[in-house]
This record gives sequence, C-alpha cells and structure tokens, in this order.
Amino acid sequence: MAKFKVNKLEDLLLEAGIISSGELQLIKIAQKKSGQSFMRSLIESNIITEEKLLETLETHLGIPYVDLFNYQLNPQVVTLIPQTMARSYGVVLIDRQEGKLILAMADPLNLMALEDVSVVTKEIIEPVIASESAITYTINQYYGLQESMGQASLEHEITYAAEEESPYTVEELVVDAPIVKVVNSIIQKAVAEKASDIHIEPTENGAKVRMRVDGMLYHLISPPLETRQLIVSRIKIMSDMNIAEKRIPQDGQIKMQVDGRTVNMRVSTMPTVHGERVVLRLLEKDRVILPLDSIGFTPSNNAVFRNLIGSSYGLILLTGPTGCGKTTTLYSTLNHISSDKSNIITIEDPVEYRLDNINQVQVNPKIGLTFAACLRAILRQDPDVIMLGEMRDGETADMGTRAGLTGHLVFSTLHTNNASQAVIRLLEMGVPHFLVSASLVGVVAQRLVRKICEYCREEYVSGEKEKLIYRAAGIKKPPLKLFRGKGCRRCHGGYHGRTAIHELQLITPEMREMITAGTTAACLREKAFQMGYNNLLQDGLGRVEEGVTTLEEVVRVAFDNI
Repeated sequence: MAKFKVNKLEDLLLEAGIISSGELQLIKIAQKKSGQSFMRSLIESNIITEEKLLETLETHLGIPYVDLFNYQLNPQVVTLIPQTMARSYGVVLIDRQEGKLILAMADPLNLMALEDVSVVTKEIIEPVIASESAITYTINQYYGLQESMGQASLEHEITYAAEEESPYTVEELVVDAPIVKVVNSIIQKAVAEKASDIHIEPTENGAKVRMRVDGMLYHLISPPLETRQLIVSRIKIMSDMNIAEKRIPQDGQIKMQVDGRTVNMRVSTMPTVHGERVVLRLLEKDRVILPLDSIGFTPSNNAVFRNLIGSSYGLILLTGPTGCGKTTTLYSTLNHISSDKSNIITIEDPVEYRLDNINQVQVNPKIGLTFAACLRAILRQDPDVIMLGEMRDGETADMGTRAGLTGHLVFSTLHTNNASQAVIRLLEMGVPHFLVSASLVGVVAQRLVRKICEYCREEYVSGEKEKLIYRAAGIKKPPLKLFRGKGCRRCHGGYHGRTAIHELQLITPEMREMITAGTTAACLREKAFQMGYNNLLQDGLGRVEEGVTTLEEVVRVAFDNI
C-alpha cells in the first residue's frame, strides 16, 4: 500500500521534498531536449543519485526494490509480454508468485503500463521497483538471447526435418548468425560480470547456463534442448575440438576479442547422461598477474612474504584447495622477481598464462614429459628459480625438495588445509625428514573471500553468534560494530570482488629441529602461534573488522582451519 497518494513520480518527489518546483521545471526542459525519460533526466541532473531515488520510491510507496543484476528470472514469464512493450514502458516480467506476475518497473506509478501488461497477460500484476539501467540491461540480455535462440532453434528444426536432403553440414550450421550471436552474448555477459567460469549443464529438457562470479555460481539462461546442442557444437568448433565425438571428455582453447580486449578461454567437455557438459574457464592476464600489494596480504604478512621470496635458495610452498588463488599468487610473485639477471623456468599443467621473461614448460604425460622428467631436464638448464605447478607424486616432491637444497629457489603448491599440514604431506609422500627440514623455508596457506560492496556497505551491531565465532578463534569478544552489504545493482548479494586471506609460516631453526625429530602438524601450528603468526581464521577476522568482508564469508571458507 502506497504511503503517498500520488499518481506521478514528479508529484511524489515534490511532496517528499526531494526536488523543488524550480528544479522540476529545469528537469522537464532537459527531458524535452534530450527525449529521455523523466527518471533518466532526473538522475543526469545530479539532483539525486539513482540509488537514492530507488530508496525514496521504496520507502514512500511501500513497494519492494529488486536487484535485477542478482535475480534469477523465471524464463517462462519474461516473454509473456512482447519486447516492444517491455522497451516502451521500461518494464520486465521477472517471476510468478502466489498467482500474480511480478513486474519490475523503474516507475511504479506508471498505471498505464500496469494496466496494459495486465490486459496482455490476462493476469494480476504485482509491481516491484528496479533501476532503469538494470531493466534496460535485462531486456537487452534476455530478449536478445531469446530471439537468437529462437532463430537458432527454428534453423535446427528445419535442418533436422530435412536432414537427409540438407546440403549443410553441422559445422556449417553452427557458424550461422543466430547461434553465433547466442554464444557471443553468453561470453560477453560473463566477461562484463568478471566471471571466472561459464557452465553449460545439460538437463533432460534443455540446459542450464551459469557463470561463476567471485567464487559463486549464478544462473544466466536456460536454453531449450535443440538450442543447447547447437551451443555445445558451436563452442567445440571455436575450441578446435572434434564435433562428432561425444563419448569422451575433450579439452580445447578459445581466443577472442570481447569489448576491445583479448580473452583466452580454456574449454572442457564431459559426457553426462543428458548430454555433453561444457565448462569455459576465462583467463584474463590483467586479473591474474597483480602487484604484490594487490594480492591481499596484510602489511605485516606482506613484509614477511617479501622477505621470504627474497631467499636465494630453498623451497616455498603455497597450499589450499582448487580455486583459492594459488596461481594468481605464484604468477604475481614470479612477475615481481623476474629480471634480466635471473633465469626462471616453470613446469605447468596446463600453462594458463604466458609470462614475459619466463620460460614456461607444458607437461605432456602421454609422451613421458611428466613433472619429474621436466624437472630433471630443467636442472641442466642452469635455472635460478623453478616453479613446479604442483607436487603430485613422491618423485616430484623429492626432486623439488632436493633442488631447493642445491642452490635453487623453488616454488610449488600442495592441496592441504593449512600451512603446517604441508610439512606432514611432504613426509607422507616419502621425502626424508632431514631433507624437508633443510630445504623448506616457508609455507603460505591461502583462501579467497568475497569483499563487501563499497556502494551498499552498512554497519550492524554484533550479537551472540559473533561472540561464539570469535571465542572459537581464541579471541575474547568481537567488536561492537561489524559490516555487511545490503545488496545493490552493482553487486551480487552485497558482495563485489574478492581478496585473499593468508596463513604464513617461516620455517625457523626451532621448527627445523621439530621436523627432523618427527613432529605433528598440530605441534608445528602451535609453535607458529607462539611466534605470533595468525591462522587463516584470525587473518580473516582482521578483514572483517576492517570492513573488507563479512563474518559469514570468513566462516564459510576458513572456520574449519582454527
């Protein structure tokens, strides 16, 4: 129920004291000259921001605001109104709830739009507020994809019906304009949202396309069955895969220009019971090779890490699960220490990014070019710094550890939950105690946490739940006020971007003695704590208090590491 009984947006703004009658006249003059909507002219006048305008509408009309950039649209209702009507009124149908169609509107006081949509759909309409820019973007993305998929589906049906007589091959079909437009739109959307991956997952009746943004998957679109097959075939053609082979996994690469920049994609297919599943990993060099100060180290950890990588020899390990940012930290570190005076060689599987002034080797087990075989050859290439993408077996771990003892600085990764467990993992892989204690100089455990959106960050008072978490981390009590994101059009549920939290341990003489004597991970961790090193949870809680991330986010990625 509206709190203000007004029929026009301008009347509401006048009555709420947001604008004066003089300002209203100036906005109307500007609107007449530009031909834009009243709302767009109002925002461009700088009298009120779009966020403040939406907040005003929500508060004074009692109509909820919806963040379309973070809302999973119901594909069955979007096209119940034609694209021309959606664009004309600046509205989009987004869902059906309790027998009503939910209509996102930039101007919820546009009674004509509400009435016309109700007449066309023959259903009751429930308005919600959304930004004009978000509505326009949604219309462009959804109707554009739907139109392209419709054309592609029709093309597929015509070709399928006359398959025996058709002069076209599958390869020729999937390079036609409609399906090219669909695939390009999906990739452009993912790049615009700074997604790391695109998932195309087959279902019984079609597919589900999702993108991973800041570590979380978000629904993008649901193509029908016939269009799904064309999308998969198009991607396989682009990545130079065998389009006819659907029984075994395949790998490929795509390189294309998106919005003026080059994007490399690593493509993987996997057969499932409903068809082929495709994952595209988006590889953008400027998002991976960062200055060391931008990785996420606290000032104290940054100083320790810079001292660590300044070692002339020894083994440095990065630990954590897949997707925790180890590659970014490794590449950024190598780029930082790279110079004309050093010979840096890497062994990777696969080589995801090409680095200047660094010699990179791609392993190929099919021809015997394994990590261990490459490492043996590299040691005869007079290297100063060696990077092993991963210590996967005992032979590689043993050779890498010995290389760190014979005058080389060696970087590598292990999949362990924390820094202390990395030592035990090397011992479990068969590396002798004395070799680990003599060569290992430091371990960095890492996780990625989502950052609070700076546009909608707000304070809140901590409660009993926060106290329990802080006590579990060995801290007496949380600060009185913490931070979280409300959610806005610029973010995904109150988060935008990610940063790293770390657990960093230098191997001290006391720790070397403990390793040689056969210690446990718990004892090593306790020793590190006594020396003042924070664990992952403690480092994360520091970011919570700084307002960088939320307590829920740190608990999600690091609570099992206390």
